[in-house]
Amino acid sequence: MRRSRQLTTRNRIDLDDAGQTRSVRRRLGISEDELHRLVAKVGNSISAVTKEIELARALSIKPAPARIEVVEPAPLAVPV
Repeated sequence: MRRSRQLTTRNRIDLDDAGQTRSVRRRLGISEDELHRLVAKVGNSISAVTKEIELARALSIKPAPARIEVVEPAPLAVPV
């Protein structure tokens, strides 16, 4: 039996398929331009693009430094 449509690979991004790019962009929360830039940088593997986005988000969100309070010791009582 012949298939009229080519089977898609589940772990690759086909930038010519508008439906696939829309769903990938929605899932990752990125724009179309950013998706094209990432595919050019790391390849068309969905996992590679996802790792690159997670890395970029982790580097851009720096944890706030811990607040350290310095408490001065109470003066010693001197017997008179």
